[in-house]
Amino acid sequence: MSELPFGLLAHSGEDSPHWIEEGCFIQEILNHPLAKSSIARARVPIGGETRWHSVDVHEWYIIESGKGLMQLDFQDRFEVIKGMNVSIPPGTPQRIRNTGEQDLIFMCLCTPRFTAECYKSLEELDEG
Repeated sequence: MSELPFGLLAHSGEDSPHWIEEGCFIQEILNHPLAKSSIARARVPIGGETRWHSVDVHEWYIIESGKGLMQLDFQDRFEVIKGMNVSIPPGTPQRIRNTGEQDLIFMCLCTPRFTAECYKSLEELDEG
């Protein structure tokens, strides 16, 4: 397995957030093929909610601002606020709703790093 070269400077993030069909804005901060993890910032607009989805990596949500309701694995929703961290095991169905009066912003830390192949839409659950 390749190790990151000492002192590697690479811009592997994005310059600005972009809307994704899941229902939020995403801006990749770090997602380099040699990295063992990836980091992105997500923003759910006021009143917004992400669609049901899962990812095949361990994900951490680190709430930066706003508040919301998180739902994991079809269990009861629970409130998330600034400063909270949420551990989401690989393959766990998940969604988050912004219940505050400002955008809900959180970092997404994925280990191993996130790739498009990790993502699974569970859109059929949104219809019911």
